[in-house]
Amino acid sequence: MPTKADVLAILARRGVDIGALGQSTTAAKPTEDQGKNLGYAKDMAGAEQSYQRAVQEGYNPASIRNSTAAVFEGLPFGGLDGLGALVRDPVSDRARQAELQWSDARLKAVSGAASPESEVKRGVKTYFSRPNEQFADIEPQKAAARRTAFESSRIRSGPLQTQAGLYPSEQGASLDNPLDLSDGRSRSDLAIGAYYRDPQGNIRRNDNGDRGNPIFTPAQKKAAANAQLKAKSAAKGGFKLLGYE
Repeated sequence: MPTKADVLAILARRGVDIGALGQSTTAAKPTEDQGKNLGYAKDMAGAEQSYQRAVQEGYNPASIRNSTAAVFEGLPFGGLDGLGALVRDPVSDRARQAELQWSDARLKAVSGAASPESEVKRGVKTYFSRPNEQFADIEPQKAAARRTAFESSRIRSGPLQTQAGLYPSEQGASLDNPLDLSDGRSRSDLAIGAYYRDPQGNIRRNDNGDRGNPIFTPAQKKAAANAQLKAKSAAKGGFKLLGYE
């Protein structure tokens, strides 16, 4: 019976490329660390979305209300978080929760374990504008740092990167800022949920990669933009999917 080496020699003489023969075509199973970083990246992106929504609704960390709450929470021995929560309004409460959620996910990504509450709060000071800072001046810099931290976890998720989605400020994260794929580029490496413009000028959302994605009409685009601005679920309007590639 011919050996494997004999078979390969015969195929080589017949002009068959044998370089990849015998190699496994099964994708490597994601590691535990990659799976965790996928979760951290999603947590950071979700928190950022909530935070930006609160900012659009008027959240300002330097307001008298939020400055007072920060003083209470910054007191020794753990501060007075309960009193700080009473001082803040609902929008500021959501912003504060988003800050803490983002910082907690970031610290887990760095250390691999849960961090003390004091460390989570310290992380907020590093990545989010505080009452003693000029929001308009410092926010762009801190927002860029948050996006870089997210990208770090997304990259560390390895083969799960597309499942991490896009950061809210990235191109393709919204209907108003779609990626330009009018040159016919493959969508297989796009983040799941990314919006893009196809060669026909349609706006589509990458739900299925190269297997076909839903088209959004101009009316749907306007409805989705309004829903995002008002912090409502896009599903509430019930998008009607008109076509697939």
